Amino acid sequence: MSAEHDIKPRLGRPAGAAGFWLDLRVPAMLGDITVPRAGGKAANLARLAELGLPTPSAVVLTTDAWQFFLDGAGLRRKLEEALSGLGTDLGVSGEVETVAREISTLIN
Repeated sequence: MSAEHDIKPRLGRPAGAAGFWLDLRVPAMLGDITVPRAGGKAANLARLAELGLPTPSAVVLTTDAWQFFLDGAGLRRKLEEALSGLGTDLGVSGEVETVAREISTLIN
């Protein structure tokens, strides 16, 4: 993730609990589990489930849930500030680890 990564709130998305989770156990819901909506890991698990391959029985939180958490906890601006500390060369020794620790401290 770079400092330029868009973490602005998404408008027009469902605000209720139904917009905050998706169920990998419900075949009709698998098509709704996409990278933008639930992240890469959940989307890949959904594709495997659609193919009939064994996958964990799981419920995944959506990116809307993450946005709600950031706003509710007052962390959005602090997270943006922490990410802005990353340069364009992510190979700089210790830079990513320092920012990751800062973000972890904010969330915990």
